[in-house]
Parts: sequence; structure tokens; C-alpha cells
Amino acid sequence: MTKVKLRTKAISGNRQSLYLDFYPAIVNADTGEPTRREFLGLYIFDKAKTQVDKQHNKETLNLAEQIRQKRDNQLNKPEIYTGYEREQLKIKEKGQQSFVDYFRKLSDKKKTSNYDNWVSALNYLIKYTKGNLKFADLNESFCEDFKDYLLTAPNKRNDKTPLSKNSSFSYFNKFKATLRQAYRAY
Repeated sequence: MTKVKLRTKAISGNRQSLYLDFYPAIVNADTGEPTRREFLGLYIFDKAKTQVDKQHNKETLNLAEQIRQKRDNQLNKPEIYTGYEREQLKIKEKGQQSFVDYFRKLSDKKKTSNYDNWVSALNYLIKYTKGNLKFADLNESFCEDFKDYLLTAPNKRNDKTPLSKNSSFSYFNKFKATLRQAYRAY
């Protein structure tokens, strides 16, 4: 049985970051490495003085407790979930992960002759999404919009001319290859 505790860590700005502490360690789904902590991206104020700050702390702690309970159920009571519900939870978890980070890791592995091509495709994706793209945001419409962007994007060497059609198609093919690999990994 894995114990799941809600803990805090002091950070700057007189705030505390909330995280889950697992004992024994669990396997991180992204890295495959054992981990004891899962930071929630939620923060509370050290000394809530105003009513608004107190309300914020109360609501944030309630949300963090709900997340803790859900993770406890996932780890210790898998029988309460049907196979379909477990699969949906896995898909939802994957959907919140960064596609840009996944693309970056994949392109780092491509140390072959077309490595520069992968890096350029990644750079155009970062520029188009401002580096913020989750798996859940990927759909047919996004893919078409990104393809259109590449066909009109300025060339990095000369801002006055657009990317060549060959480069646009090559970068979009790298994007599609990354998508295919990501969905095969599901």
C-alpha cells in the first residue's frame, strides 16, 4: 500500500507550494523513474491576512485534498475503477503533458544527418505555440492551422522571404512523425 500525503514547501513571495509525497516511491509515468513527489502547481499564502487570501487558501487546500484522495484511490484502490475508467484517467493524464517537451526529447534523439531539420521544425512549433502545447490541444484543426502557418512563416535566415515549400513540408512531416510516435506510445 502506498501512502499519499499532502505536503507544503516554502517558496518565494511568502507562499508555499503544495505537493504529494508518496511512500514508497512510485514510478513517474513520463520518465519511468521512481519518484516520491508530485508537485501540484498549487500555492497558498504563508500568512493570509485578507479575507480574499484566506478564501484562496481554503479553496486551494480543498482542491489539493481532492487531488490527493484521487491519487490515493488510483494507487491503492484500483478495483474501484473499471478498465474503461482507468484508461480514461490515463488518457486525461497524458493529455495534460507538454507535446513541445515530447517533440524536443524526440528531436534530441535524432542525431542523424537530418538533426538540423528536426530542430528547425521544433523551433517553428515553439514559435507558433509560444512553447505551450499540450497533447489535449492537438486536433485536426490545430494540425491544419500549423501547416498553413509553415507555408506562410518567414524564413529564419531572411525575414523578408517565406519558408520554401520543401522546408515547410519537411517540418510538417517531422511534426506528423512525432504525433504518430506519441500516439503509438499510448
